[in-house]
Amino acid sequence: MKRQLVWKSLVDAYTSEIGHYKVIPLTSSAALIEEGEEMLHCVGKYDRVCHQGSTRVFSIRDRHDERAATLALVFLDDNWQIEQIKGNANWEVSLTERSYIADSCGVYEFDCTDMDSCRHNYSDMTEGREVYETDYSDLYCLAHEVLDKYRMAWAESARSIIMNAAR
Repeated sequence: MKRQLVWKSLVDAYTSEIGHYKVIPLTSSAALIEEGEEMLHCVGKYDRVCHQGSTRVFSIRDRHDERAATLALVFLDDNWQIEQIKGNANWEVSLTERSYIADSCGVYEFDCTDMDSCRHNYSDMTEGREVYETDYSDLYCLAHEVLDKYRMAWAESARSIIMNAAR
């Protein structure tokens, strides 16, 4: 029998200015299972920790409502933190890496999703100098935006509880 747990998110669905991604809180066992099946990863098993309140999961969708990534926040050491942000089949989405070959004639850019292959292919260039550049992706920045929003909502919720208890 499948679990049918439900919980609340302190952050509602919204569209970010960063890449115009949609951020959708996943607040049920069914939503997590669907996300895991569509994204080919194990987030469907997170329902217990979400129901207990120690984890929150968000589906990140592009302008066309296609799933781009899944973000998990975890409450650890008295604060919310990013546990992970993963693309389809647990693909790493946090960083963008590019490789350049520099020589006396100029700089040539190579897009490298497989950095080992890229290094191997150009390692025999004795005159060239290989340069690697790592940038944070829009999805990495978006994960931090969601984290900040959730932390602010959490703090406001805690203040409200304290104020109500003092009355």
